[in-house]
Amino acid sequence: MKKAFIFLISAVLSAPAFPAETYRLTPEEAVEIALKNNLDLKTSEIALRTKQRNKRQVYNQLMPSLSAGVALSRSNLNPGENMRKMFSSGSSSGGASSMIPSTVYPDWTASFQVNGTFALNGAFFTAVETVQNDYLAGLITYEDAKATLAKNIKQAYFDLIYLGENVSLIRESLEMAEKRYQQAQRNYNSGLVPDVDLLQAQVSMENVRPQLLQAQNTYDTSLLQFKINLGLNIEDTVVLDNSVLDAADAMQIELDAANLSNQYLNDRYDIQSIRANIDLLQSNKKSAMVSAMSPTFSVSAGYLPRIGIFGSDVADADKNAQYKDWLDSGSFSISLSVPIDTLIPGTKTYTQAAEIQDSIDSMKVTLENAIRLADLEIRSLVMNIDNAREQLEVLQSSVTLAETVYQRYADGYRLGTVEILDFENVENQLNQARLNLVSGKVTLAKALMDLEYALNRSLSEIREDDIEEIEQ
Repeated sequence: MKKAFIFLISAVLSAPAFPAETYRLTPEEAVEIALKNNLDLKTSEIALRTKQRNKRQVYNQLMPSLSAGVALSRSNLNPGENMRKMFSSGSSSGGASSMIPSTVYPDWTASFQVNGTFALNGAFFTAVETVQNDYLAGLITYEDAKATLAKNIKQAYFDLIYLGENVSLIRESLEMAEKRYQQAQRNYNSGLVPDVDLLQAQVSMENVRPQLLQAQNTYDTSLLQFKINLGLNIEDTVVLDNSVLDAADAMQIELDAANLSNQYLNDRYDIQSIRANIDLLQSNKKSAMVSAMSPTFSVSAGYLPRIGIFGSDVADADKNAQYKDWLDSGSFSISLSVPIDTLIPGTKTYTQAAEIQDSIDSMKVTLENAIRLADLEIRSLVMNIDNAREQLEVLQSSVTLAETVYQRYADGYRLGTVEILDFENVENQLNQARLNLVSGKVTLAKALMDLEYALNRSLSEIREDDIEEIEQ
């Protein structure tokens, strides 16, 4: 009973916190899940939310600063005592001092204070522009992060298909090797073949096992990383659709590298990001100059009510009635200040503006270089796609030829006219041809994903734009 209880507790503790689920995903569905759950993207989303809040609340700078306070104080001498001492010390006769009452009343004072200040500088209007440009730059960064994640998820999806196909082909080879070993064992038991044939079949079978283990481990590791990128649980099962490789280049649209570069290069996220940062730097420069050189208009107001509070040692309440009335006071001021030191060339303001301008000039050089590299990337991707398409045709022909040769060698092996090593060599060539075909399809699919990201356009959108251009 005790052992059963311990086993039950262990089973409960070792059970996963969330029930495992099975996901049958296309590349688009995988991207959709990743956009919802990916932790790195959530970090970018939080950063954008901060910039969006700053943009929405930028006009809060126009609100005045308000403060309120209360105080309780006691003076050692009340006003009457101060006056009595002043007159008695400043007169040589007792006439003046006799006019001042000699009774000292302890003076406690309670006061309440409310102050408000409003200041307006020309930098407010440039700050609005700066915050808006900062938000636009953050938005571009966030959209770039989404597009990068989508591309990486799709490419990882295709890589998993390749790795899974590799595992399947090696497993088929192992099954065939096991069947040949079993046949060799039956033939050896019947006295039809020598023991060396049986050993050779066994060696061939055992050589395939470590290949399968290594391929399976590589696939499992990649699948684990894929689930992490999607934000799924480790225990979840992911089933891929291998047929998407056949439809990866179904459109077969003609790609003109020069036309694509001229039409879509400026829509790239890296180009947009650099231009947004240039605008942000220009806003910062303008804000620094306006803040330091524009006049500041200020309005300040305050209200201070006070009341006297006396201790219990005062016997005559009538004598203190005058101190128990509220004594209100307040203030109101309007000012306009103009900076003078900023009118002198070479001051801190001019130095800061010059440094920002240097950053702007450097960023413009970066933009020019990025445009050239982007044009080169687009042209290279189109060349890679064309090359991948041509290779795919060759690889398909190689598979057809390898299947024909394999079938003939299989017939010869069954008839005993083909040695086992020759047959295994042909079988390996067929598996390699099939794997090369899958690799070629994956290469083409990944190149198309790279082109879509580089142009910030999907292939369907590119095709629609070409149709509209032809119709016009």
